[in-house]
This record gives sequence, structure tokens and C-alpha cells, in this order.
Amino acid sequence: MYETTAEKTSASYGNAFIWARAAVMGAVAAGSAATLWFGSEALFAERGSVAAIAVGPAAGFALYHGSGRRGSVLLQAAGVTITLAAILVTEYFLFRRLVLIELAKEGYGSLPLFLPSEFQRGFVSSHMLSNPGSLLFFGFSLAYAIALTRRRVDE
Repeated sequence: MYETTAEKTSASYGNAFIWARAAVMGAVAAGSAATLWFGSEALFAERGSVAAIAVGPAAGFALYHGSGRRGSVLLQAAGVTITLAAILVTEYFLFRRLVLIELAKEGYGSLPLFLPSEFQRGFVSSHMLSNPGSLLFFGFSLAYAIALTRRRVDE
């Protein structure tokens, strides 16, 4: 007999549904945490990146529970990928915001939302390297994403 809702869903729809649900939940959670991180840095005008630590745990927690509380190496890889994508996109928009502020001081009013990829890489790398301490917070965030999606021994 089926014990949990996740097992019923897995039996009726298969594992593809479970993994898709976990990926969507993880992406939404990481995006929400990244939005809060962007908002906190924009609101307080400080490059702290402490809020970046929340991206990994949010993604890991959502992935783990979205998969029916199953941990696996595939889930860990998804957690790292989603967390890293959220961090890089947020870093791009944080640096883009700083560039817009500087351009506004010089009289320019706009900048395209998405720049060509060579500019994006330059933006993100220069922004991350301008505060090397933030790389430590990103590492913590990725470690949480891995730890929260691992297979539990006691289950």
C-alpha cells in the first residue's frame, strides 16, 4: 500500500513529474531568495552579500521537499545549478544597477536590460571580484544547497 502522497504521485505519474515539480519548486524558491537579496542590497545601498547565503538553503529545501523528501546526487546537482544560476543572475542585475547609477550621474538615462554576453561576463566577474568576501558567502550558499539535498541516512 502507498504510504505518502509522494509515493502515490510517483506511482501514477512517474519520476519525471516528481523531478519536474522539485525543479520548479527549487527555481521559485531560489528566485524568491535572490529577489530578497537584490532588494536588501538596493534598499540599504551596501555590498554585503550576506543575504546571498539564503539562496542555497531556499533552493535546497524546496528541491528536497518537492521531490517527496528524497535526496540524491542528481538533486544535489540540480541544487547547485539552480543556486549558481540565481547568484549569477542577481550579481548581473546588481552590477547593472550600479552602472545605471553612474551613467545617470553623467547624464545617460538608459541601458538595455540584457547586454551582449561578453558584457554580461565582464559585469559579473568584475562585480564579484570587487568584493572577494562575497565569494565566501556564495560558497556557503552552494554548500547549503548540497547539504540540504543529500540522501538522508535515517529515512
